[in-house]
Amino acid sequence: MQRMLGPGYVRRGLYINVSRVGNSLVVRFDYAGGLFTADGKAPSTFEIAEEEGLYHPATAVIAGCTVVLTSPEVKHPCLVRYGWQPFTRANLVNGASLPASTFRDEVGAHD
Repeated sequence: MQRMLGPGYVRRGLYINVSRVGNSLVVRFDYAGGLFTADGKAPSTFEIAEEEGLYHPATAVIAGCTVVLTSPEVKHPCLVRYGWQPFTRANLVNGASLPASTFRDEVGAHD
């Protein structure tokens, strides 16, 4: 698509995969180009869960082209979802200010 539209075309921050590091999940994006939040607050609407699928709100920290997620209620996270509500105040955007799409996934799904 980028070749067809030319070098000025910027794809939005696309979700690639999620991995577990200790009791955290690390979500990696492609074409992130400087992730930040549209409102200047911490990334919102991320939720994580253990195998049984009971999701809890996650604390999210941007680290380069990744977002690191933790929750005191989730000791062994393996599931993640972002913006997974009928109405969301999701705020994650890439360097071109384009919003990240909603998604859900699990650790190891793309290995």
